[in-house]
Parts: sequence; structure tokens; C-alpha cells
Amino acid sequence: MYSLPSDNPEAREHISRFFRIYHRGNVSEKSPLAFSGSGNAEAIDCLFQLLGEPSFDYKKKELNKSKEKLNVYNKATAFNFIPCGVTADDVKQNREEIRNLNHKLSELIDRDPAQLEALNIARDNERVLAGLRGKLAFARQRRGQIESEIAVIKHNSEFQRDENFADSFDELLEFFPNVNLPLLTQIEEFHYKLTTMLSQEFIVAKQKLEELLAISNCDIADIEKEITLLAKKDKVAADFARSYYEIRSNIDKLERENKVFQLFLDLQNEVEAQKKRLEIIENKNQAVLQDVSKRITKVMWRINEIICGDGKSAPTLQLTAMSKYKFKTFQDGGTSSAYRGLVVFDLAMLDLTQLPAIAHDSFVLNQIEATQQEKIFEYYSHSTNKQIFIALDNINAYSENVGNLLSNSTVLSLSGVNDDVLFGESWNTKEEQLNVQMSLFESNETDENTADYDNATETASEDVVSDDEEYGYMRDDG
Repeated sequence: MYSLPSDNPEAREHISRFFRIYHRGNVSEKSPLAFSGSGNAEAIDCLFQLLGEPSFDYKKKELNKSKEKLNVYNKATAFNFIPCGVTADDVKQNREEIRNLNHKLSELIDRDPAQLEALNIARDNERVLAGLRGKLAFARQRRGQIESEIAVIKHNSEFQRDENFADSFDELLEFFPNVNLPLLTQIEEFHYKLTTMLSQEFIVAKQKLEELLAISNCDIADIEKEITLLAKKDKVAADFARSYYEIRSNIDKLERENKVFQLFLDLQNEVEAQKKRLEIIENKNQAVLQDVSKRITKVMWRINEIICGDGKSAPTLQLTAMSKYKFKTFQDGGTSSAYRGLVVFDLAMLDLTQLPAIAHDSFVLNQIEATQQEKIFEYYSHSTNKQIFIALDNINAYSENVGNLLSNSTVLSLSGVNDDVLFGESWNTKEEQLNVQMSLFESNETDENTADYDNATETASEDVVSDDEEYGYMRDDG
């Protein structure tokens, strides 16, 4: 996008800050860095990025991340997901208790070293046994499936024709004397022949399944044998195993408590270290803040002199911290001066940064006195390699030269006539309003529809462009 880094996800937001359009939350004449949904810190960081200065926002993000980790820790202890209430004194006692328990564990092992080896082997065997039990369960399940398939084939292959086949229709004739018995007999004969033809296939399928069943039985027997052999190996004395695991469990519990407390200390130290680093950076950054303030103010003074001449005071920007700034025009608090300062600030940023375009709505430009507006338009026209979009109510209000300049730069012209309104039809007419009201009042759901009407009229008032506005932009030859 333009010359801004394409891999910067914030590039679009940086540009949007300088598209001064009514209701966008960025047309405050006293706060040119203001933007809907963001604070001064984000705005100043955006300014630094546009100017190519190192961004310090990542340090704040690191601090916030450290605070979030500490907050998660506190919540985990509050809900007893991890041991809570451990103090420095508890850690000291835990360390002493761990030393005593390790001593007891050593004594237990020294009394019968073979038992520890047997315990280790038993643990390894238990892992193997778990795998074998899983294999055994699968093998038994597979055998059950094969047995079910054999039972189905056996049932189908045992079909025998009833010797009194023709007599079986006698009861049917009592209720349906006109039934076509020869046809029914033909159908049953066909079924019998079909079954006879399939019987050979049943035999082959049954033989294959019985072979698979035999293999499955062998596999199950082998697995059961392995399980029996492993279960008999290296029996560990119950007293030794119980004492060993009891001591080991107590040691693990105390070590977990100590680790949790150490984690708490590490998180606290991380937050404090991040705070100190940020404080140092902000102190060092004062010189950078002053330099940026001077650079922008110097360009604003130059542009202001072009627009107003040498006699008018110019706007100044003073960055006092990474989240604070002042913007004002010396000894001039008038509306025209304030909005001129906003425009001048944008033009300075257009000159100083990679910012590719700016936009000024008629709401901003109409606050500035006419002679200064014309000078601003002339300045727009000399912008090179950048784009400037503007919206005006009436170009006939300006001098002939400026009027011609604006006419030649116009891209879209809108008026109150239907052919010259946005989207081809004017929505903010009394007739349209009455139509909406009547359709809403005719509905039985009055409360809900009243809210719909409010939303509809608000949306219409926000989206419909004023009938008499003309939109255009001034740009370089490209």
C-alpha cells in the first residue's frame, strides 16, 4: 500500500488517522492525534512510526504481558489450581524437610539396593503391560467381530425348504381367495434357487473367517502369555514400595510448593524490571520527544507562513511524554485558527513522513476563513507524489482562479437533483421519512419497530451525503 511497509498491519490505521471526516472521531481541532478507540500513547507511537523513529510501544506490550502472567498466577492460586499461601519461611522449612526426606530415602535404598532395582524394573514392566493390555483388548474385540460374522453366515446357510411348502398358503386363501398362488409359488421357488446358488459362497466365506478366527485366538493366547510372564517377574516387597513412594511423594509435593513460590518471585521481578526499563527508556526518550516536536513545529510554521503570511502565529506541537502532548496556536484560540492548525498539522505530516494521503471534510474546511481556505487549496495543488482528498459545499464561493483550480480537480460532484446524488437517489427527503414512519406505525410490534425506525433514520442520516456537496481530490500529475 503506497510506500508504507506492506507487512505492517497498523499501516491502514495510520492513514485513517489523517482522513478527517465527520463522525470519525478524528476531527478534534485541539487534539490532532486523537482517533476513535485509541489513546494518546497509541497516537504518539503511530507518529513515531510514521517519522521512522524507534517505536517504544513494544516495551509497554512486554510490561502488559508480564502483568497478565502475574494476574493469571494470582487467579490460579485463588482457585487452588496451584498451591497457594506459600511464604518465604515455608520455602525455607520445605528445603529442610526435603533434605531429611532424601536422607530417609537413601537409608531405605541402602538397606536393600536390590529392591530399588526391582522397583525400577517393575515400573518399566508396568509400561509394557499397559501396552500389552491395550493390544489384548483390541484383539478380543476383533475376535468378537469375526465370531459375529461367522454366526450370520451360519444362520443364512442353514435355510431349508419346507416340505409342506404349497400347504403354507392355505390360511392366506381364507382371507384372499382370489390370490394368484402360482405366481407366489414361482417367487418362493426363485428365492430357494437363489439361496442354493449362494450356499457355496457362504461356505468359502465361512472357511476364511474361521482361519482368521484361529489366527486371532493364537494372537490372544500369545499376548496373555506375555502378560502372565511379566506379572511374575521381579516382585517388589510391598513394605519397600509403600515406603519409597510415600517419601518420594512428599518430596515432590514440597518441591512443587517451592517452584510455585519461585515462579511468583520471578513474575514479580519481571514486572518490576519491565517497569524500570520502561522508565529508563521514557527518560532517555525526552530528547527524542523534543526533537520530534521541533521538527513538526518547524514545518508547520513554514506552511502556516505560506497560508497566512508572516503576521499570523503558527500552531505548535509539544510532546511532553510518550502518552501526553499539547497542541495550540500561540495567543489565538479562535475556531478558524484552531481548524487551520489541524489542516497545517496534516500537511506537515504529509511532508515529513511516508504518509501517502490525507482527506479533509467540508466540516473541517468550512471553519477556516475564506482567504486562508484559498491559500490552503493552492498549497494542496502543489503537493507532489501525494494525494489530498477534500469535500466542499460550493466552489462558486471562491475566487475565479481558485474556482477553476477546484473545478479542474473535481472527481465527483453531487447536488440535490436525483441524477447527481450518491447512489442515484436521495434518501433524506420528507416523502421518504413519511413512508418509513407510516410503514412502522402500521405494524403491531410498536416497541420493536420504533427502535428499528430510530436505527433506520440514524443510519440514513449518517450514510447519506449532503445534497449540495462536491467531492474531489487534488493530486500530482500521476
